[in-house]
Amino acid sequence: MFTGGDHLIRTMLFVGLLLFGVAFSWGHWPVTERFDRVLWDRISNLLRVQHLDTLPKKSLLTPHQDPVVVGVDAEAERLFQDRPQPLWHAHWGDFFQAMALAKPSVVGVDYILPASSYDDLFHHFLSGYLPRLAQVSGKPELADVAFSEFPPGYGSELRLGLLSMLQHQVPLVLGQFWDQKGQEFTIDRSTLGALFAMGPLGDLAYLYVPVGSDGISRAYLGQITRPEAQRRTLAARMAAMIDPKHIEKKRTSGLIDYTIGAPFKSVSFVQVIEWLKKRDVAALEAHFQGRPVLLGDTAGYLDLHQVPVANLVDGIPVEVDSVPGVYVHAQALRTLLWRGMMTPPERFQLWGSSLPMLLGTLLLCGLFWLGRTPMAALLTYLALLTAGWWAAKAAVSSGVAVPLTAPIVTGTLALLLGLGAEGVISVLERRRLRTSFGSYVSPQVLEQIQTGVIHPQLGGVKMEVCVLMSDIRSFTTRSEHQPAEAIVSLLNQYFTQMTESVHAHNGTLDKFIGDGILAFYGAPGKTIVTPSDDAFRSALDMLKRLDQLNIRLKKQGIEPIKIGIGLHVGSAIVGHVGSNIRHEYTVIGDTVNASARIEGLTKNVGYPILCSDDVFKQLKDPNLRERLTALGAMQVKGREAIEVYGWKPELNELDARGENNHDT
Repeated sequence: MFTGGDHLIRTMLFVGLLLFGVAFSWGHWPVTERFDRVLWDRISNLLRVQHLDTLPKKSLLTPHQDPVVVGVDAEAERLFQDRPQPLWHAHWGDFFQAMALAKPSVVGVDYILPASSYDDLFHHFLSGYLPRLAQVSGKPELADVAFSEFPPGYGSELRLGLLSMLQHQVPLVLGQFWDQKGQEFTIDRSTLGALFAMGPLGDLAYLYVPVGSDGISRAYLGQITRPEAQRRTLAARMAAMIDPKHIEKKRTSGLIDYTIGAPFKSVSFVQVIEWLKKRDVAALEAHFQGRPVLLGDTAGYLDLHQVPVANLVDGIPVEVDSVPGVYVHAQALRTLLWRGMMTPPERFQLWGSSLPMLLGTLLLCGLFWLGRTPMAALLTYLALLTAGWWAAKAAVSSGVAVPLTAPIVTGTLALLLGLGAEGVISVLERRRLRTSFGSYVSPQVLEQIQTGVIHPQLGGVKMEVCVLMSDIRSFTTRSEHQPAEAIVSLLNQYFTQMTESVHAHNGTLDKFIGDGILAFYGAPGKTIVTPSDDAFRSALDMLKRLDQLNIRLKKQGIEPIKIGIGLHVGSAIVGHVGSNIRHEYTVIGDTVNASARIEGLTKNVGYPILCSDDVFKQLKDPNLRERLTALGAMQVKGREAIEVYGWKPELNELDARGENNHDT
C-alpha cells in the first residue's frame, strides 16, 4: 500500500506536467517550431508520394486546368545570345502573341520586364557605345553602322504582344519586385501603358515568397502592403482573375499545400516561340488552352528556393530540394485554386489547430498514471503516437497544419516521468518493507513478495523441499534455573547465529518453536544445487557458528549450548496458511513431521546431525556423502522405520581446547 506522501508526490508531479504541457503547447519556442516544420515536411512528402499524379476533387483544378510553367531555360539563353535579356523585347512580344493564340485562362510573368524600351536602349547603344568601341579598337567602320538597319519601332513587338492578348481577352499579370534598398524595379512606361490599357485583364503583382528561418519556402502571402502600393502576390492575383468569387472565399495567406499535383513539366520558352513562328495554333492550344500559365526563369542560376518536398519538378533529382521560384508560385496557385492556403498553427488561440494540439497534449499527460504498469504505458504511448500521426496526416489532407512536437514531447516526458516516479517510489517502498518486515520473514520470501511472485492470497503449492528441524538439548531444565531475561538474551544470541546460517544457504526460516527452529530449502526461490545440499551445508554451518557462540558464552560464565539437527526431503505444501486477518508463509506436510522425528533421534544416537536416506540419495556433493555414516533403519514415533545417516565432527574438527559442544 502506498502512503499519502507517495500520492502527494505523484499529484505534484502530474500538476507540474500539465502546466509544462500547456506552456509548451501555447508558448513560442523556436525549437518546437523547428521540429514541427520537420514533421510537416515528412507528412507532406509521404502524402505527396501517395497522391502523386492526382489532383483533388471539388476544386477548380482538373488535368486540363492545372498550372503549366513556361521556362526561360539554358536553351533560350543560348539561342538568343545575340542580345542580352534587357533587349529581348521582341521575344517577350512573341511569347505574348503565342499566348493570345493559345487562349490560357491567365498568364503570370515571374520576370521583371525591361525598364526601358527597346528603341531607347538600342539607340543609346548605337550613339554611345559603338563610337567609343570604334575609337578604342581602331576600327572606325564600327561607328558607321546605319540606324536604318534598326528603324524606330523595331522594339514595338512587346507592345503588340500585349495588345494581341487584349484583343483575345487573355488576362495578364506582370511580376513586380523591389531591390535591397526597398525600391521597386521599374518597367518601361510604354509596356505599362499597354498593360493598363488592358483594363481588368491586366495588372501588376508582387513576386515575393517568404523564406523560413531554416531557408525553406513553406508559406505564401496573398497580399503585401508597401509604401509604394498594396498588391496581391502573383498566384493570388492569377487565382482572382480565374474566378474572383472562388478566391474571395479562400484563405490566400498560409502554408502552401505541397502534397497535391503531379511534378511540373515545364514547356521551353524557345518551343513556344517556334510554335508561333510556324503558326502551330493546335500545339499552342493543346498545351495551354484554359490553363493558367506562368513564365519564369528555369535555368537554375537565380531565384532558387528550397521546398519541403521532393518530386515537385520533373527532371530534378529527388535529393535536390532547390527549385526555381516560378514553381513555388505555380504550387501556390494550385493550392489557391483548390481550397486555399493551409491553416498554419496559431498559438494562444483557443480554436483552430491549437485546440486539438492542447487536447492531445493533455491526453498524453495521462500516461503518467500508467507508470505502475510499464507495458501498458508503453503500448498506450505507441498507440496514441500512431493515432496522432494519422490524425496529423488527416489534418494536413484537410488543409490544417497541426503541430505535433508539443504533444509528442509532453507524452514522452509523461511516460518517462511516470515510470521514473514509480521506480523511485517502488525502491523507497521496498526499503520501507525491508525495514519494517525484514525481521519477520526470510529475505527470499520478502523478495518474492516484493516482485509479485508470492501473492497474498491464502493457499499453497505442492513442492519438493528439504526440511531442517533443530532443537536445544535440555533447554527446559536450563529455563527452570535461570531468570527469564537471561533465557531471552541467550535465545536471541543463538537464533541470530542460526538464522544467518539458514539465509546464507538459500534457506527459508519458517518459525521459531520455543527453542527449536523450523526451516526449509527449495522454496520459494530455486536452489542452485539441490535442496538437500543446501540444507546439509546449512546444518554444518549452524554447528560451526554454535562453536563460536559457545566460546563467547563460556567467557560470560554461561553453560554451552548443545543442539540436534534433523533433515528430511520430500513433498510438502508451501504457501500462506491462516486466516484473512492473520496468516504466515509456511510449510506443512508429512515431510515436516518426519524431519522432527529424525531430529528427536539425535538425543540417543550420539550424532548432532541426522538425515534420512532420501536426503543422502539426493546429495550431489561427494564430500558431503563421504562424511555420513549409515546407521540403518530406526523406528520413529507414529510411522515406519526410517533409514538414517549420521554426522559428527572428527577429532580435528573438535574445539581447540579439546571440548565437543555437540550432543554426542
